[in-house]
Amino acid sequence: MSQAVSLIRSADLSDVAQYAYAATAPAEARLIFLADACPLDLDGSVVGVGDYVAQAGKAMENLRIALKAAGAQLDDVVNTRVLVASSR
Repeated sequence: MSQAVSLIRSADLSDVAQYAYAATAPAEARLIFLADACPLDLDGSVVGVGDYVAQAGKAMENLRIALKAAGAQLDDVVNTRVLVASSR
């Protein structure tokens, strides 16, 4: 899969942070739909209970594994979110 993601930045929005409010992929791109990334270990247990940095790291690791299985990598992602568990 090629790196087809194009970030869109508007001169009418702040340029203080390296942030793009929008992104596109070409019409002919293959779409891969990912479940929300969760900090679960192979046995289904939550990694890093109470440690949000560890949870985010595990969620990203799981996302990379799922992308690899689909023939993609992080550079091919247009949008995602990472969920962490809390005591609430």
